[in-house]
Amino acid sequence: MGRFPDRVQTSFALLQADWDVDKGRHLLERLKPTHAIVHRGGTDYYYLYPVAAIRREIDSKLGTLKLWSALDLREDRATPLINIIAARYAPGPSVVHAGGRVVGFLEARPEWQRSETLAKRAAPAGEPGFAPATGNGGGGREAAAARAATAVAAADTTERTLTAELPQRIVKDTVASLLVSLTAAEVAGGLPISLPVGTVIDLLVQPRRGLVVEGDPQGSLAVAAGDSLPFQFKLRAVELGAAQVRVLAFHRGQALGALDLAPLVIEPTAADAATAAASRKENETLAPIAVQTPDLSLLIEENPNAGAYEYFIRLTVPSMGLNLKQYGPLELKVDPTKFFQEFFQEIERIAPGTDQATVARKLAGRGAYLFQTIFPKNLQEQLWALRASIKSVIIQSDEPWIPWEIFKLCGAENGRIVEGSFLCEAYEVTRWVPGLNFQKPLTMKNVAVVVPDDTKLPKAADERDYMLSLQGDGRKVTRVPATSAAVTEALASGEYDCWHFTGHGLARDQNPDRSPMALQGGDSLLPEEISGTVSNLGLARPLVFLNACQIGRSGMSLTGVGGWARRFLDAGAGAFVGSYWSVYDQPAIDFAKAVYGRLLGGTPIARAVKEARGEIKSNGDATWLAYTVFADPLAAVQA
Repeated sequence: MGRFPDRVQTSFALLQADWDVDKGRHLLERLKPTHAIVHRGGTDYYYLYPVAAIRREIDSKLGTLKLWSALDLREDRATPLINIIAARYAPGPSVVHAGGRVVGFLEARPEWQRSETLAKRAAPAGEPGFAPATGNGGGGREAAAARAATAVAAADTTERTLTAELPQRIVKDTVASLLVSLTAAEVAGGLPISLPVGTVIDLLVQPRRGLVVEGDPQGSLAVAAGDSLPFQFKLRAVELGAAQVRVLAFHRGQALGALDLAPLVIEPTAADAATAAASRKENETLAPIAVQTPDLSLLIEENPNAGAYEYFIRLTVPSMGLNLKQYGPLELKVDPTKFFQEFFQEIERIAPGTDQATVARKLAGRGAYLFQTIFPKNLQEQLWALRASIKSVIIQSDEPWIPWEIFKLCGAENGRIVEGSFLCEAYEVTRWVPGLNFQKPLTMKNVAVVVPDDTKLPKAADERDYMLSLQGDGRKVTRVPATSAAVTEALASGEYDCWHFTGHGLARDQNPDRSPMALQGGDSLLPEEISGTVSNLGLARPLVFLNACQIGRSGMSLTGVGGWARRFLDAGAGAFVGSYWSVYDQPAIDFAKAVYGRLLGGTPIARAVKEARGEIKSNGDATWLAYTVFADPLAAVQA
């Protein structure tokens, strides 16, 4: 996640307009934020209040009155909602979001202060004249990757900082240089990298708004004994206004992090040309990475210059010399939200008690269909050829719809098409989000358990008791009351490094950030409430396991990818486990026990989940395929 501008304040609690006054007041008392943000469900209307101001409004009102009524939340009173990219320019109070998640707010500042801030960012005219870097991986990417692998195994790591520079203002229809560098100096806001000299870092530029790449969007930098020459990309400005571009950095297919930049595309006037080369750096902090990487990486990359739902897939297999090899484009011809909603419903409609052979045949047909329809033909052939030489897989994707784990391998043998295993059955598979840092190791020293007493699930009490039995050997397990106030307060404490929920969930595909987790007595928690002070949950880098129906699904929210997985990961969770579709009670608890038993024995999370799937597969239903896991596949619980 990018560094926030200094103006963005984050001490807030997110309230829902349809809550009772008592519920809102109670949450403010427990979290003690400086401000409250009230959201009108199903809309993009938000209302910002200092806590003292909202308390004056509601303390005298009847406790059962809805907040929208008590506060008179008319549309004309809504606080402007702006993207984090535009936060530096906003002159007045605003609610700030990043990727659809409310991350903070702005208060008013004087116009003279805004002008002064912009002036301080200005730089002398003239664009930096770096020539394109040469020798970055000389001898080809494959040879460089092989040399890097040897260096990683044999050499001590060295500390470097990755930075990116781009003019603050770019004149429309002109080309600007994006310079990405590795320096031995400590740079404020830079990305610290800890790798051996000679290691190659791969770069991928993703223009997201207002810019296009001219030439190859890929590049690489080698970790040198001193500063490296910058690698130069060319970006053309094509649309006026606030632009966005992201630089993704990888080492042997593992994402190191992202640099997000937001230049302003301006009209070609003489006054603007004088300051066109004012450069700026918008970098995010990254912890040094581990040398060990998965055997295979798939990066699903949106094509921002095409129509909706077009993607490229890039494959990395270090052992085979394949590095970000591109396949595609892939274009989805139908609404993916509706398609996968119906896809999961078809699986849920398999009647309980259906014989195992029929269940297996139906699941195999759906998995093979996805593999042969969504993967390009040449990628299908590549994966089939590699199937016996890989063990661990990481799938990194910004798109929210596609259940990549349940693709079923297919290939040609002796002139016939034959089926292999599902991806998550054959390999140790996890997912992740490009641009977010992997969080490891996992710890599980302070576990929070949330199990409502009124779920009516026959095995809920058994699952609760199992989780509580994990206390001991230096591990603390706490049962958190299943109310939204108690859960959000415990999340906001940032004390728990594992969260386990047992109960009911519901996917709302029109807005995944409104998909409820059912709590006690009709209370509920929504993904959009993982915001403000509640985001402090990430201080402990927790493993989050939501063992409930449909709670692993994602989708498009207000301005980006939403849902439970994305909200917890954006807040800093180290791992997330949830289900795509409704699961059966007995195999769900068996799966949880199998996963935790292996994790606490030191098994990496991807292998633990793969083995747990195999353990419950014999139940004969689809539960074993239902779970999705977001994590570094090699992350393990530290003893």
